Amino acid sequence: MATCKTCGAKTGFRVSTCDDCLRAERARLREQALAQAARNRPSHALEDAAAARRRSPTFAAETDRVVVTTAPSLAGHVVEETVAVVGAEHVAGMSIFSDVLLNLVDGFGGRSETTQKMLRYAREGCLREIKEQAAALGANAVIATSLTYNVMGSNDSVLLIVATGTAVRVRPEIGGDRPEDRASADADAPAALVEPGS
Repeated sequence: MATCKTCGAKTGFRVSTCDDCLRAERARLREQALAQAARNRPSHALEDAAAARRRSPTFAAETDRVVVTTAPSLAGHVVEETVAVVGAEHVAGMSIFSDVLLNLVDGFGGRSETTQKMLRYAREGCLREIKEQAAALGANAVIATSLTYNVMGSNDSVLLIVATGTAVRVRPEIGGDRPEDRASADADAPAALVEPGS
């Protein structure tokens, strides 16, 4: 007769866990799953708030006010809160006609206006989408934006553009927000008012 590996009680033939320990383990796993589900609920609340913002009559104006930059910060502004990572993808297939034109341009040299328009359209679409995502999440800027271009498919006939960035809430800088402003203010202050270590 075997013994339970958890409590040492006698169990049936070739059974390593008794019924009582098995029930306790199932209850523990159930509690763990419920706790995990409770931790995931705030993300649903964020999604619900984003859906409500998208239905707002002012959403288009809010989206237009979102600033997108590739810089890690927005000049003249202070990041108050990092909201989320936002991203967008745009897949563009090149038609046979534009593919033939591209091959001609490639062979003779020059620029393909058709391809440039397609790239511009895809890039603007990605940037518009991350602005919409940021506005839906309540952010007013997207910083550290990255654009990645990839070709795929047979004969590189499909273009994939991916845009990612960090949606943040920013506010304009006011005097003293920047470390260099604080340092110069401390240097001008009387010695008795400057705290040690500041």
